Amino acid sequence: MLALKKALTKVDPIGTLIFDEIDAQIGGRLGTITGKKLKELSKHRQLILITHLPQIASFADKHFKVIKDVKNQHTNTKIILLSHEQKIEELAKMMSGEEKSNIALTHAKDMLKSANL
Repeated sequence: MLALKKALTKVDPIGTLIFDEIDAQIGGRLGTITGKKLKELSKHRQLILITHLPQIASFADKHFKVIKDVKNQHTNTKIILLSHEQKIEELAKMMSGEEKSNIALTHAKDMLKSANL
């Protein structure tokens, strides 16, 4: 789907593309390649992505965190725009789970730096 959308950017009038779980069945190196392709596509279209792969998330211009809270069978959802420091923390959590390590934080900073060159 990504390859098709990229190929059609000059003739497709749709201004916003939404990719939900585009990272399914990929990881590591392929995630980085996918992130680069999405970044390139974002020069011509607004993209909204839902991903759990830090290699893809690191290429985003803006990061949002979705928080879902269920109480008494009612679900409330909040969407928060993350600061640069919060981006680093969330990428580190994506890599290492809830316990973010210094190694994960350093790697998250490096990923953001590499993605935005």
